[in-house]
Amino acid sequence: MKYTNATYEEMIKELQVAYTCKLPFSVNSLGDAEQIFLACPEIAEIPHLEKYLSISGVKPSDVILKKDIIRLFPENDYIFSHPLTRKETDPTVKTTDWGRFFYMYPEIFEHYKIEGTKIIITLPDRYKMVTSGELFNILKGAKVLLVGYHAPAILGRMKSKEFVQHYKEMNLDKIQVVGAVGCSEFANLGSEAYQMIKEIKEYDFQVALLGTGIASHYLGPQIKRMGKISLDVGHILTGLAGKGEKHRMHIEKFDFDESLLS
Repeated sequence: MKYTNATYEEMIKELQVAYTCKLPFSVNSLGDAEQIFLACPEIAEIPHLEKYLSISGVKPSDVILKKDIIRLFPENDYIFSHPLTRKETDPTVKTTDWGRFFYMYPEIFEHYKIEGTKIIITLPDRYKMVTSGELFNILKGAKVLLVGYHAPAILGRMKSKEFVQHYKEMNLDKIQVVGAVGCSEFANLGSEAYQMIKEIKEYDFQVALLGTGIASHYLGPQIKRMGKISLDVGHILTGLAGKGEKHRMHIEKFDFDESLLS
């Protein structure tokens, strides 16, 4: 088998060990855009490819990034994705172009000979681990680097006592945000990933929280190679920046009142 099923609980236990023992660790996520990027055109086709990839900051022309992601993919400790058992009942599979790409990772792993991946099929748990307060409680006292288009905006918000206090139940006050690495535009996440990793190396940190779309699959393993912990938290960074998509599970909890910023 090219991958094995794992649980959120298993990942959390390994994360606790990694943080306590100062071990490298990387957790990433495979949504539809990530699988479209890896699958097209080698495995499947989709009309309007550039439109679908743009939601995660890459272009079809980012072929070097794609090759690097495929090469680095096995270095991730865990990958969040969707349960294959839902493929037959998911209405989006038959009604949209992108729906089937939630469930294409077996074909992707087979095509690129990617083995040993641990898949967690409870994708919303990567948001829940933040909103429940569990993640930042585990990372109490950690030097945290924010990485993504919205990262600089969140760093600015962290200077507000009202902002940090508002998310006290998420234990946001327990971590030390030491910096932020962003990019010029969200659409440039892929093309600027190589420059971003150079900037990341300039910081003294223990844990990186990524909200960089497909580029997370390049940045995460590279950060792990630095002996650090990398966690792809996706839309969590968008939510903390006040730009959250409220229809997403758990993201509706990011409801800070902008007028309270001091």
